[in-house]
Amino acid sequence: MKRPLDSIIDVRFVLSILLPVALLASPLAGCEFSDDPCPCYPLRDGSAGDARAPDASGDAGLTGAGEGGIAGGDGGGSAGESGGTGDGGKAGIGGEPGDTGGAGTGGSVSGNGGSSGNGGSSGGCGTGGACPQCTKDSDCDAGVCSDANECLQCLKQKDCSGAACDLSRNKCVTCLHLNGVTIGCAESTPYCKTDSENTDNNACVQCLKHRDCSGTEPICDANACRKCRTHAECDIAGGVCNRDTGACLNESEVIYVDVDKDDADCASNNGGTRKKPFCVLQHGVDAVSGIKTTLLVSAGTYAPVNITDRKGLSVIGKAGAEIKASSVDTPVIYLSGDTQLIVESMKIYYGSGTGAGIKCVSTTSNPTLTVRSSAITANAGGGIVATSCTLSVYDSTINDNGDAGIDASGGKLSLYDSTISGNSAEGLSANGCDVTAERNSFTGNDGGGLSLGASNLKVVNNLVAVNGGATTFGGVRISEPGKRAIFEHNTVANNYANPGTVAGIRCIDEVEIRSCIVSGNTYKDISGLCTASWSLIRDGKYSGGSNNLTGDPRFKG
Repeated sequence: MKRPLDSIIDVRFVLSILLPVALLASPLAGCEFSDDPCPCYPLRDGSAGDARAPDASGDAGLTGAGEGGIAGGDGGGSAGESGGTGDGGKAGIGGEPGDTGGAGTGGSVSGNGGSSGNGGSSGGCGTGGACPQCTKDSDCDAGVCSDANECLQCLKQKDCSGAACDLSRNKCVTCLHLNGVTIGCAESTPYCKTDSENTDNNACVQCLKHRDCSGTEPICDANACRKCRTHAECDIAGGVCNRDTGACLNESEVIYVDVDKDDADCASNNGGTRKKPFCVLQHGVDAVSGIKTTLLVSAGTYAPVNITDRKGLSVIGKAGAEIKASSVDTPVIYLSGDTQLIVESMKIYYGSGTGAGIKCVSTTSNPTLTVRSSAITANAGGGIVATSCTLSVYDSTINDNGDAGIDASGGKLSLYDSTISGNSAEGLSANGCDVTAERNSFTGNDGGGLSLGASNLKVVNNLVAVNGGATTFGGVRISEPGKRAIFEHNTVANNYANPGTVAGIRCIDEVEIRSCIVSGNTYKDISGLCTASWSLIRDGKYSGGSNNLTGDPRFKG
């Protein structure tokens, strides 16, 4: 039988073998500890205390951050008094204190009890009771590791691929504008629209100002470049919008005219520049050459002009620009020869005697005339007289002229979105030409609304109302239609003519009328040679055609 001391030696021998193995297998294996913080990462628990020989007190555990040490080892195994209590582990830096060592197990033989084991060693190290988030970039799930061992989205601009680093927050945002330089935007949207309240709302856009746009999209609208729509938008350049391309003309392409310019000698010496404009409109017309083919006319009243053999000429008026007749029987604008003229945003008035507002005459070739957004009014010889010309009218008013609103013979006429009213003869008289009239209003013309003879025609979606008087027709008269004769979706109402005469639509020859409203015209709405279908014909006197209705259209207003 072994002596108690032999048992103690055996126990100590076993513990000396097992405890180092346990330490190696602990969560802190391979980590060195000291009284100072160490770069241990991440948080770990402390290890178990060592067993000690009898009569010796257990040492306290080492300091360190993290959880406290595990309880001390059992006391010695000799007989005698129970072992003393082991000291608890010291608290780590910012960590919790170690558990107090447990009481030694009583010996089986008399003698002094063995002392308790060491307290547990400290846990992982760190600052303020928490281990650092990182020691290198790869420790971070995303972003980079800072000098303060924190994982951040960015420290430099290059840390944000395809974006920008807001260094005040170390956060990647869509874009930034710093020291005049845009960061994070692609070539297609090269400018950064910033939000002073929150850079998270920054956005890459196509433009911030008009100067960021160019070419055929010179206008910055809601941070996107677009084509110009009005001349006023192009004050950033030459003051003229090219409606065909959407580009703003440069000053080098424009001739400037200003009748009210305070320069007594401007008529002879000025060159038509923005700073030194012409005062006389005719001088501007005569100066047209090369790329300078556009006249920008400031507010004021100008004398009539004569234009011959001028290709690509545009006369564009600012608000308040007008041309007024100055002599009897002279048109306000006269063009002939090989001329291409655009008149835009001008008031043309007071042609006297036989003087029309605009007279276009073919001599050696057929001139081309385009009228846009203009008013042609109170001309004794009629609004526009065109002989063998190509005439186009858009968004204009032709009213209160002493003859027809438009008198076209030969050539081609296109009329859109315009008002032709109050003229002393027909609103439109066309003979021997191709006619297209869409979305217009013909009202109050004494000689009738439309007189169309020997012409190809496309008349669609027009209002023809309250025209005529002591005339042979009131609303529409069609004779000798060409191969193309389209008359549909028109409203012909409340027109007047001589008693016994068709006041609505009078067809001298057979014409197909489709999907129209013909109502309230004196004596008769529609004549027998008109072939109507899918139309409302109020008076019920028409018996031809097919799929027509009778009754009141119940107009409002």
